[in-house]
Amino acid sequence: MRSLLTRIGCTIEELELSGSLAECCGFGGLQSTANPELSDDIVAKRQSRLNLPAVAYCAMCRDRLGNETTHVTHLLDFFLPLNTPDNLYRGTGPNLSERRENRARLKKELEEEIWHTAPAPGEPYESIHLVMDEEVRSLLEQRRILDIDLQRVIYHAETYKRAFINQDNGHILAGLRPVRVTYWVEYSKENDGFRVHSAYTHRMLVTGTDSLGDPA
Repeated sequence: MRSLLTRIGCTIEELELSGSLAECCGFGGLQSTANPELSDDIVAKRQSRLNLPAVAYCAMCRDRLGNETTHVTHLLDFFLPLNTPDNLYRGTGPNLSERRENRARLKKELEEEIWHTAPAPGEPYESIHLVMDEEVRSLLEQRRILDIDLQRVIYHAETYKRAFINQDNGHILAGLRPVRVTYWVEYSKENDGFRVHSAYTHRMLVTGTDSLGDPA
């Protein structure tokens, strides 16, 4: 990494803790899942040490450490033809759902342009349009819930009419257990989409009842 940066004219200043002493970005060992508060503290501590624009060769380091005030870029961004010096340090990284969408889009482009195979047809639930506030988005990030999970639940509820309705506010609560995790989504209909108010997951399975994943 250092050799490549030097060869393209970059001047490198090492961090106080680098090499074998380099600190984690808070993602290693799934810290951000097991102990989110500790993970956030580690991120803040590392960011405080970055007095100059930084370069990472780990995608998670770039996304967790970079934001609007802490400038971090990925090594490959220096070599991609679409990038310019003005957009190398692009602020915060993509959220969980955006990461999945990026991977899916890349796979589709590779299938069409490189492998020349027809991509798999999309699922019906992918047409579900979601609307949510930033507070809800942040909550879903903490709970590791993807947009596609929400779409599956809402599509199932709207198709098979399996849901609860809160008579006080009109919100709809629906659940689905597509594999081993049960997803619950509180939502309401809004124009041509669905506004998500909250969502959560659990692994508890109530025996003696029909599966939420199968229409009754």
